[in-house]
Amino acid sequence: MDLATTYPIEWYRERLAERGGPHDSNIRLAELTVQEFAPISVIDLGAATCSFVNRVSELGVPATAVDHLPQCAEFARNCYFVVHDLQLPLVLYDTFDLVTCWEVIEHLPEEAETAIVTSIVRLAKRWVVLSISSVTDGYEHLNVKPRAYWLDVFEQAGLVYEAERTKRFAGVIAADPLVPCAWFSQNLSVWSAK
Repeated sequence: MDLATTYPIEWYRERLAERGGPHDSNIRLAELTVQEFAPISVIDLGAATCSFVNRVSELGVPATAVDHLPQCAEFARNCYFVVHDLQLPLVLYDTFDLVTCWEVIEHLPEEAETAIVTSIVRLAKRWVVLSISSVTDGYEHLNVKPRAYWLDVFEQAGLVYEAERTKRFAGVIAADPLVPCAWFSQNLSVWSAK
C-alpha cells in the first residue's frame, strides 16, 4: 500500500484546519494521557499532524512522532520526528515509557499487522495506549477486526492488558467535553509491558 498516495500532505493539512475534529481531540488527549500515566518519554506511532506529541512536549515530556510522510515534519514542534512506514518494523535504539497509537492500525493492510505489533512491543518500556477502530465505515479502514482479536494479538505478543485502567481512562476521555471524537475512548485499550 502506498501511504503517501492514500494520505498525502494535503490530507493532513485539511485535518489540521478542522475545528472540533481529531486535531483538537489529540491536544486534549495528550493532556489527559500525561495526567494519567506521568510518562518520562513518549512515542506516538502514526502521528499525522503531530498534535498529540506537540502538546506532550509542551507539557515537559520528551516526545517522538513517527509518520510515513517526510512533509509531516512541518507539523512537529519541540519533538523529535521520525519518518517511517509503519507497514515495516520500526527499530530504534531507545525504548519509551509510553507508546501510543491512536486510530492508526486499522488503516494499515493486514499484511502489515505483524510489523506494527512487533514495533509497539519492542518500543514499550512501561505503558502502551492503543485505540483501534473495529468499524468498517471509517476512511480507508483496511484491517478491521473485532476488539477481542486485537486483545488476543497483543497479549500473544507479550503485553499485559490492563482492563481496569482501560475502563477508567476510557471513562475520563469519554466524559471530557474537549474530546469531541468519541471513538478514541470507545476503541481504547491500555497495556503494560512485561
